[in-house]
Amino acid sequence: MPAPRATELIVRSLVRSLGLSLEEVLAATNTTVGADGTFDYAQGMQLWDTVERLSNDPSVGHRAGAELRLNDLGVIGTAFAHAPDLRTGLSTLGQLVPVAIVHTELTVADRTGAVEIHYRRPEVEGTGSRHGVESLFAALLSLARQSTRRWFPVASIALETEPPASPSIYEAFYGAPVTWRVARSALRIRASDAAMPMVGADPQLAALLLEHAPRLLAPRASGPDALQQRVARAFWSAREEGDGSIAATARRCGMSARSLQRRLTDAGWSFTDLRDHLLEERATTLLGDTSLSVEQVADLLGYASRAAFERAFTRWTGRTPAAHRRATR
Repeated sequence: MPAPRATELIVRSLVRSLGLSLEEVLAATNTTVGADGTFDYAQGMQLWDTVERLSNDPSVGHRAGAELRLNDLGVIGTAFAHAPDLRTGLSTLGQLVPVAIVHTELTVADRTGAVEIHYRRPEVEGTGSRHGVESLFAALLSLARQSTRRWFPVASIALETEPPASPSIYEAFYGAPVTWRVARSALRIRASDAAMPMVGADPQLAALLLEHAPRLLAPRASGPDALQQRVARAFWSAREEGDGSIAATARRCGMSARSLQRRLTDAGWSFTDLRDHLLEERATTLLGDTSLSVEQVADLLGYASRAAFERAFTRWTGRTPAAHRRATR
């Protein structure tokens, strides 16, 4: 069986919520991202140990999860936030977390008066760090509160980790006492809270993202085009934060903009050509879903307006998005 792995998106998002860069943590750990854009699970736990050392915070995983923001998680955060209600959003996470963190399991089940979330992490050597489990549960509750725009206490929280020196920070965050040293971590949210609507949700968009997210999150195979795939992942990560420039993309690849352009040139690409290719490819895919308006497609691609997207698409293809749709019906 392949080793359990986690996508770069998950690790980078949590590290960034602490004000650190993934490149800084990688250098301090003396490790790198795999060619397919993933870390093995034990490697991820080593990164957490490094983050704890850099931050001098024994509860750094909990803090990272608590401070995570929806827009840090790319397609996962967007799919969750656009679910019609919290219960549906939790089910969305139950489907996507195991794709992003392979061989884990996040189950969401209805109990009497509550929704219960269980997490099972891989049983491999080197996964003794508390931070992976604690960051996941804190992130889950933080995202739920952000999406409903309501602070609410959990019905109960049980963690498989040892009690920390300062458990009060956990209890203040969860709004409930924490049970420690359990066999399997679990969080319960009251059914009345799970029924809360997500503010500003677009269920149609959520369904589309849920359909495509597994493909977008799946590890990429290595090979002759590994560089292009690596740059593509870095570009989309940077663009989701509002900066799809070569400098921002290069930083996520762990190199300078000049080095990135040189390596792309050696592979027969310029950054501008690759960027336009990626945008055109995704735009064409999204336009194939006629339930999405052109405005929604423009927004998903990170354009400030429909007009800006139309100009770019016309430059790439020689026709407007509307004309493309008519021609491909």
